[in-house]
Amino acid sequence: CRFIYFCFQYVTEWWFGRQLYIDGIPGVMIEGLILDSVSKEYLDNHIRKVLVNYDPNGCPYAFVIIYYKGKNLKGFYDRLIVHLNEFQFPYERLTEIADVDVEYAELKHAQTVLLRNDKKIRVHFYAVHIV
Repeated sequence: CRFIYFCFQYVTEWWFGRQLYIDGIPGVMIEGLILDSVSKEYLDNHIRKVLVNYDPNGCPYAFVIIYYKGKNLKGFYDRLIVHLNEFQFPYERLTEIADVDVEYAELKHAQTVLLRNDKKIRVHFYAVHIV
């Protein structure tokens, strides 16, 4: 819950495409975007950015925060999950895209685990409904 509070209270556009340092070491990559539909090419570019372009070190955690401006969060999220399961990640995917239960009505969370040079990278996708 502290992560969610951090993201939605303090993460602004300044943070997008940034590394969050833990004990002086980059530990989390954060990428954010605003969507009103599952724009596949745009979304794919942002996923590649956070996993490849911005991350030469192979941080163990990556977060893609999608601010959704449409009317149907559930429909958007369902289409997002289908797309993510079809997406060709730049590293081997060890797990299917999994829905993560959250206690918030206007927030959805999914995750997967990738393998990069024998190290696990946990990738989290948050869809935040801007109402």
